[in-house]
Amino acid sequence: MPLLNGLEAARRLKEIVPGLAVLIFTLYESRQVQGESERAGADAVLSKAQGSLELPQLIRSFHARE
Repeated sequence: MPLLNGLEAARRLKEIVPGLAVLIFTLYESRQVQGESERAGADAVLSKAQGSLELPQLIRSFHARE
C-alpha cells in the first residue's frame, strides 16, 4: 500500500467502523508482529505461509459473525 502500512490501515479502519473484522495477512511469523497487529485492532493474524490452509476457515468464521 503506497500511503499506509497494514497496521496503520487496521487502526484507522477500526476507528471508523469499530465492529469491522480485520485480518492481518503478513509475510512475517513472529510474536512481535502478532502483538503489534493485535494492538492495532486486528481480530486475527495469519502468515502467508499458513494462508492457503487457514485462510478459507478464517473467512468463514468472520462471515459467521455477521
